[in-house]
Amino acid sequence: MVGATVAEIIGWTMGHAAYLFGARFGIYTTALDNPNVQAVLTTLAKVFACAVVTALVLHRSRERWSSLGRNSLFPLVTSLAFVLIVAGIVIFLSELDNAVRVFGSDTMMDEMNWAPSVDFLFTSDWIGPLLLVVLGPLTE
Repeated sequence: MVGATVAEIIGWTMGHAAYLFGARFGIYTTALDNPNVQAVLTTLAKVFACAVVTALVLHRSRERWSSLGRNSLFPLVTSLAFVLIVAGIVIFLSELDNAVRVFGSDTMMDEMNWAPSVDFLFTSDWIGPLLLVVLGPLTE
């Protein structure tokens, strides 16, 4: 888990640096406050982190990429299982949040809020929801 977090931070930093490089040399204009740019950088960082951690695990276990299986969700039961797992995780996290709000102190939620804000994902066009609903669960 720590390796995935480090890989994601490195991926986001590399994407951010590449974006700034392109803006510096006039390839495009800088728009770091644009929610779409932040969502794209976050998406690329997630994909990079997932690929790096998977490659490290495969290398350590002396497996090849082809041993991961087919890239499909067939039969239909597999697709349904994926949707149910993602829905179950969302419900579990919601219930955990409710329990902390009920049994915790008034300032407990503010003290536990150490994660960076993801508000920019909700204001982006379609990239943010794609990251939240599809890519996030797939890479996690």
